[in-house]
Amino acid sequence: MTKESDIITTDRLILRRWEESDADDLFKYASDPDVGPHAGWPPHKNTEESLKVIQDLFSNNCTWAIELKETKEVIGCIGYYLFGMSNIDIRENDAEIGYWIGKPHWNKGLCTEALQAMIHYCKEKKNFDVLWADFFVNNPASGRVMVKCGFEDTGMMNYCSHLMHGENTPIHIMRLNLAKYIDTSEMCSHLRKKLMEPDGIYFQIWQTVKRDDSLKAVVRNRQLHIYRDDKKIIVLAGKAQPKVIRDDELCNLIR
Repeated sequence: MTKESDIITTDRLILRRWEESDADDLFKYASDPDVGPHAGWPPHKNTEESLKVIQDLFSNNCTWAIELKETKEVIGCIGYYLFGMSNIDIRENDAEIGYWIGKPHWNKGLCTEALQAMIHYCKEKKNFDVLWADFFVNNPASGRVMVKCGFEDTGMMNYCSHLMHGENTPIHIMRLNLAKYIDTSEMCSHLRKKLMEPDGIYFQIWQTVKRDDSLKAVVRNRQLHIYRDDKKIIVLAGKAQPKVIRDDELCNLIR
């Protein structure tokens, strides 16, 4: 049975421990040839294989089933690797996050929703310093999910021989410093685009906030409130004009 402390909930999802009774749902989605190879593993051949994966690989304290609240069906998987288990050379108090979701549920924001919830758990419950993630160069959609959730491209590439296609297909390595993480789950979608898309009018501001240790930001009422040395300097909204509270060099970055 899943302990209550192991359950993570979002608006549409429940992240919980895997159970052997999930084997049918796992096979339904993990047998799709468009799913596993993108994440580095071969499609499942039968329900028995899916059951064995649950028993041997998913039955631990670092892996969650992604359950859709509306149907109570398991539609994917998310979790993290600790120091010594990761594909990446991470530090002792870091973790590498991985995830996948069934193809019928792509392009609905569900991966982003699950990843944001896992990031929050890793920051608030596990107190990790840095989260890492990677994606194959031929699977840029996974990278876009990471960027939406605050990960930055390290510029590093790697090959993972134990992954399917990993010997020949490089992976991008992404990084998220949890000390600078800003929970954007309640942010206005219009504002998120202005901040996080390279052509967004607030993109340079967003990048600066993440780099500059004197700057902090928090989402309130779907807006982004930015502080320098604990003094508020500007409020950014999705549709309204920015509200400048005090003069600051950051305000010069508004395009």
